[in-house]
Amino acid sequence: MGYPSWSRLAEQCLADARANGVNLDEPLFDRLTKAVDLLNVFKYLEIAVTRQTLVSCIQSHLVPTQSEGKAYKMLANWPFRFYMTTNWDTEIQSHLSRVGQHFTEVSNSSTEITQITDETTKQIVKLHGVYSDINSLVITEDDYQSFKTSDQRRYFRETLKSVLRTLPSIVIGHSLTDPDMQAVLEAAKTIAPGHRPVYMIVGDPQREEIDSYRSRYNIQLIGYKKEPTYTAFYKLLHQIGNFVIPRASTALRTIDPPEQQEIDVATSLLVFNSLSKTLESPHLLDRLIRPQILQQLNKSVSVLNNSAFVPLLIPETLRTLPAIAERVDVTLETLSSENLIAGSDTVGWQLTAEGNDFVSSAFNTQRFEDDQVYGALQGQLGTVGVSAGDCEKAVQSLKTAILSVFCKRGIAAASLVFRGQKFEPVDMAELFEAVTTSISWSESFALREAYIDFAVRLFSMPTDEERRYLARISQGLFAVHLFGIDPVAVDARVQVFKSTSWFLDSNVLIHLLASGSTQHEMAASLCAKSKRLAIPLYASNGVVEESFNSLEWATRMCAPLTAQEEMQFIYQVYNEDGYRPNPFIYGFVKSFQKLGVKRFEQYRRQLAITDLSSVVSKLADQGVTTVGVDSLPSDDIQRKKFSHYKNSILSERERRGTSRGGDFQATVEAELLCLILAERSKKTPAETSAGSNLEYAYFVSTSRLLDQMFGSQFGTITWLPDVLFKHLSFASPSDEDSESLIESIGDELAELGITLVDQEAYRQYFDPLISSTRMSFTQERDKYVEALKDESGVSAEDLQREFDSTNDIDKPLFLSQLRWRVTSKGTAQLELKLEDANRRREELSEKLKSTELGWQKRQRETVKHYENRIRNLNDPAKRAKLKRKAKNRKKKGR
Repeated sequence: MGYPSWSRLAEQCLADARANGVNLDEPLFDRLTKAVDLLNVFKYLEIAVTRQTLVSCIQSHLVPTQSEGKAYKMLANWPFRFYMTTNWDTEIQSHLSRVGQHFTEVSNSSTEITQITDETTKQIVKLHGVYSDINSLVITEDDYQSFKTSDQRRYFRETLKSVLRTLPSIVIGHSLTDPDMQAVLEAAKTIAPGHRPVYMIVGDPQREEIDSYRSRYNIQLIGYKKEPTYTAFYKLLHQIGNFVIPRASTALRTIDPPEQQEIDVATSLLVFNSLSKTLESPHLLDRLIRPQILQQLNKSVSVLNNSAFVPLLIPETLRTLPAIAERVDVTLETLSSENLIAGSDTVGWQLTAEGNDFVSSAFNTQRFEDDQVYGALQGQLGTVGVSAGDCEKAVQSLKTAILSVFCKRGIAAASLVFRGQKFEPVDMAELFEAVTTSISWSESFALREAYIDFAVRLFSMPTDEERRYLARISQGLFAVHLFGIDPVAVDARVQVFKSTSWFLDSNVLIHLLASGSTQHEMAASLCAKSKRLAIPLYASNGVVEESFNSLEWATRMCAPLTAQEEMQFIYQVYNEDGYRPNPFIYGFVKSFQKLGVKRFEQYRRQLAITDLSSVVSKLADQGVTTVGVDSLPSDDIQRKKFSHYKNSILSERERRGTSRGGDFQATVEAELLCLILAERSKKTPAETSAGSNLEYAYFVSTSRLLDQMFGSQFGTITWLPDVLFKHLSFASPSDEDSESLIESIGDELAELGITLVDQEAYRQYFDPLISSTRMSFTQERDKYVEALKDESGVSAEDLQREFDSTNDIDKPLFLSQLRWRVTSKGTAQLELKLEDANRRREELSEKLKSTELGWQKRQRETVKHYENRIRNLNDPAKRAKLKRKAKNRKKKGR
């Protein structure tokens, strides 16, 4: 918003005091300013000029330079029940008013702040006070200490604890070093741990901070790369916003849903064809016509002749094809030979008894899959008390959102190949945006929460039936638009694909190599279909090395660990934000479930990958040829081009905060661009008479960086894996396509922070850890209640209830948080004893100097004893040793 920083504000207030002739202790303020001790700068300014004058001075300078803030604008649309802010300005109120919301301002006085409950709504709590009550303002070091420790402000701390304990909360706009954060930390660390941490968005958090804040304070840090323009911060808010149902009182639709007739054809396409006896038709067009003929005969009350079917075909462009009548005739004859229909063009056609059974079977399959999705949603909404009318409305909202977005995805995927348009696909972020806005008509938090939870689960962990439903919608709408854009050349495009070079990225190859990973089946199926259709696939040396490095990282991390330590490490990989998902780790866990592989080293041996050459060999078996850049021209011009591409890519990744792979990653991407451009230059455009817009080399990747940087210069460079897979699966269908189609969206989900993992496989792998957690919980629970009975206010029953409701895989984290708090409390008590021992030592030191050296020695030993106790309590190995000793003593006593 352009407000002055606190340092700038302190400078301005000091300048005003000097200008008004106030006699300041300049050496004091000089020391405080250099130390950036701003709390004490304001403390001594208050003494010098009076509190009222200081507040007036601050108020006069605390003025924004912008009329609207990007972050405020986004956050105003998130449906927070109420706000607790340390700011004195009115930006929250003004931005809320722009979206038609009025929130009441509440001060930090005991009479107002203690009225906050878990039912509070439409309030903005000014934690640092309001201008109208200068004694409520938190400005100086004394003010901060009062709110942190004084009995007078105990109500403030207790209210903050209550809010963080009972309501989902997020902290925005603070750094980890802010004095304001201390009150939050003190409150957060005493609340019951579990599945709902306090979330905090913060710039550039370190790995150890992420771990520490989650285990110690139950605060989940969500990081972004700090930069002067805050681009990464705004991008993060926008990304999170895709999952947030907006305040809007009416539903928003990003695009219109397709026509009902188009939906009927598209949703039935895969079901009818999967039940067919003859799929291997030489014409892809027959697969689109066949279900439509059967549907029309099923709906018609009379017989239909050949010409009656043509005006009813979807998409409309099929009706104008010169050869469409001939294709309808062929399809009718095929259906007749299969005894699904009977008749002739002269007497008309109708379904046979077998045909009726076939169509009924197809419709029953569809109805079952539809009900598995939308019936399950109704059931989930019913459990939270949603009325039958709202349940039905919510079902229609979700159906419209899914159909609309998948329709747009189908158009975009088909347009890429037939119209040569630059591919800007509807990604998963837009899907969730459509889903969240579709339920914005409801004012019920319970309905919204259950609805969005169901949608996230539907796309991240679908059941087999849900997976088939989503694949049917996705592929069906794609196929309809494929023929709608260019029905004449659909078959010809398979031939074009064969003369095109496809360079696979590491985000495809890693899953191809990592058997059992979340997208292994999709990657393997893509390669198998390409091999079957003689479509050439390539991988550069750099991409192969990137893929191998991913396996090497997992191996290095697991190699020195015991079996128990390995499980703890993989638990961290699964459960914490500090690690990026590694497909080889996921593949190992799945292999543990399916094949009984116990250790990661066994999984690697099973993969038969020992070095880079073995990776090249495995890829060759899958139909992927590894190529290097040594075949490219190496003259000065080419070297300059490569250097330019590499430096540009590295700079852009650094600007975006995605330069984790550094120089090596930029080199790999620059090499790929050079290989693709060189491949394109070798070939002359073909099939111009058919209007082909295909280039002759492409990059298959979930990253669109090359298109965004060089697309205007070189045209479309990248195809998303799921787009290529849709084309291949329609040209070469198989029974496993539904699973692979849904797997193909996995990388897009990962970009949003959702991981497609097999929850059952992970539960089985972590079962020993979960079991030991259950066994230890009662003892640790009672220790927690006893140690923090004066602080947390949480009963054993409360903890047990929360533990039972926590997901099994999250239970070990729950227990570790309990243990840390007990240890932390014990450490704090020992520190108090140490402090007391030091104080007593100082009081006696003068008396003991000459005559009581022995006593003084014992006193030092006492201090040292407590210091050692503190170290031991904080050392896991020492704590374990002490437990063993205690156990042995107990045995001896028996």
